[in-house]
This record gives sequence, C-alpha cells and structure tokens, in this order.
Amino acid sequence: MASRAATSLFDAATIADRWIADYCAHVPDSDVLCARGRDSAWAALFEELAAVSGDGLEPARERAQRHAEDIGTGFRIVDEGEERPWPLSPVPLLIEKTEWDGIADGIAQRAELLETILQDLYGEAKLVADGHVPAALVTGSPFFLRPLARFTPPGGHHLQFVAADLCRGPSGEWRVLADHLRAPAGAGYALENRLAIARTLGELQSRLNIERHAPSSPRSAKASRRRAGVPSRASPCSPPADSTRAMPSRRISRAISAFCSSKAPISRCSTTSSMCARSRA
Repeated sequence: MASRAATSLFDAATIADRWIADYCAHVPDSDVLCARGRDSAWAALFEELAAVSGDGLEPARERAQRHAEDIGTGFRIVDEGEERPWPLSPVPLLIEKTEWDGIADGIAQRAELLETILQDLYGEAKLVADGHVPAALVTGSPFFLRPLARFTPPGGHHLQFVAADLCRGPSGEWRVLADHLRAPAGAGYALENRLAIARTLGELQSRLNIERHAPSSPRSAKASRRRAGVPSRASPCSPPADSTRAMPSRRISRAISAFCSSKAPISRCSTTSSMCARSRA
C-alpha cells in the first residue's frame, strides 16, 4: 500500500477538483473526462494522486517510475544493446465496465474474423479465388508458411494470441489502429504497469472495483482455456505499435470488408459492430 502524504482527504479533494477544472478549461467539451462532469471514479483517482503527491504530479510520477524500475520493466530498441527505462504515467486510463465489455466483445469478434481469414488463406483460399486478395500478396509474403497450407493446426486455430492498438475517435468511440498476431509483448507490460500503479496508488484499489489483469494474461488465460476445453481467443492488450504485421493493412481491410459482406460465419459482422466496421488502414 502506498503511504499517503500529509495532505488530508479534504485537501486532496480540493486539489483534485482544481486539477480537473484546469484541465477541462483547455480541452474540447467532448473530452472523455470533462464530458462526464465530476465522475466519481475519476474524482477518486485524482484524490488519490493528490493524497500521495500533494499539489503537483511530479512526486507521483517519480514514485510510479521508481516502482516500474524496481519491478524491472524496460525495453530495447532494435539494434541497441542498452535497455531503456519504461516510461510510465501515474495517471491510469479508467474505463467503465459496460464500455470495457463492448471493447472485449469487439476484439473477440475481430479475432474470430482474423482467424477465419487465416483458415481460408491456408485452406480453400476463397478470398484469393474470388479476387478479394491477390495471390501474390499471400504467397509472396515472407510470413506465409507454405508447409502449413491445407494443414489443420492443433486445436484447429492458427492464432494463439491476438492484440489490438486502440484509440478514441473524435466523438469518443473506440477505433482499432493496428492488429498484432505474432508476439504477446504488450501483455507483460500491461501487467507490470498495473503492478507499479497499484503500488503507487494502493488505496485506489479499495475505492474502485478494479478488474484484475492477471486472469487475462496469456499464461493464466491459456491454462483456463485448457481446463475448460476452450480454444485460444483474444487478449485485449497492446504490444508496441511498431510490431511487424504480415500483410499491408489496406489489402487486409478490403479482405475484411469482403468477408463481412459475405456469408462468412462471423457473429455480429455488420455496421452495428464498431470493431468490424471501423477497421482502418
């Protein structure tokens, strides 16, 4: 549990109100924080920040960074030998349960769609035969594994991990920036970020009903699926944005659109699904 500064809760609430008011005075009204007024969850977050940091965020920032370093969180740039410290903001992003459930459903649907596309490309290749995806784009990709053509992988699924980079659109809706299907690097960072922030703002855990990250980590999720006999699905984490993708996004977006408009067995694959309808290059 993080120890509190001498700031009383009343003073912390006053500081939190001032922070929120100062922030909202310089951003559009559509900002997710300001549009909801004095939301109790966000107010609790800033009160906890003020309680451990006083009148400025720098002590909280230093505390969060120190905890991240104590955990051993770091990263390397390609072709660099030295490990860099992992930058961590002391202000976590809060997402309400109903909103998160929508994100999780959308990512799961997106994972099913990507899995179906892979099954087709390595199987009957209808997307290629019907002209939706050029054959040279598939067979010319260095990531296309020819020995797996017509091969049924263990469990019947080609994808063992799916992640997406997300952002909010101008009106607050969630959009997918990129899909990542190769390395689950972001899952570890998500867990370590949560651990460092929990140590920084320990009392926030008791004030808000925060969903745990651990059950959705690759290891625990895989173990749970094995016990339940359920194949791999999606994990809503975000690996680094520079992870390499197997195909150019514009071509795969066209393939997704073609699949969504066909008779493919994808649930809720329509314009009512923001994750399917808003895939962008």
